Amino acid sequence: MFNQAINIIQEEHRSLAAIVHGLKYLVNDARSNTARADFKVLRAMLHYIDAFPERLHHPKEDAYVFARLAARTHEADEVIDELKKQHAEGTELVAALHTRLDAYEAGAAGGLAAFAEAVERLHRCHVAAHGTGRKGAAAAGQAAPERG
Repeated sequence: MFNQAINIIQEEHRSLAAIVHGLKYLVNDARSNTARADFKVLRAMLHYIDAFPERLHHPKEDAYVFARLAARTHEADEVIDELKKQHAEGTELVAALHTRLDAYEAGAAGGLAAFAEAVERLHRCHVAAHGTGRKGAAAAGQAAPERG
């Protein structure tokens, strides 16, 4: 059952990675073409990032995976703490993405560059979280039976 939960979490990470990749693609396209960005699509992608990982996925990890892992072993305590920190940073990054997209859409000077920088920060955060999550999954797989 726990391995099934880990598989679900990993699939959710792959879904988020696809959205982040799409954001990067659209930003690069906007930089290389002088065409106006499709803000409706960008907003839909940000809505997904806001609604799914921040409101559904991360709370699920916090409540079920991290708690269960902590009950099994202390080997993952450092990883769990790092992932919780990354979740908090992710909330701040999503807020920055919304703010910078608003400025970009309003035609603010440097709006595209600021939005692009926020997308890149989100990408780096997601890559770091994915690597940390793999360490946690490895610790879970090597953990002793649940502590009583």
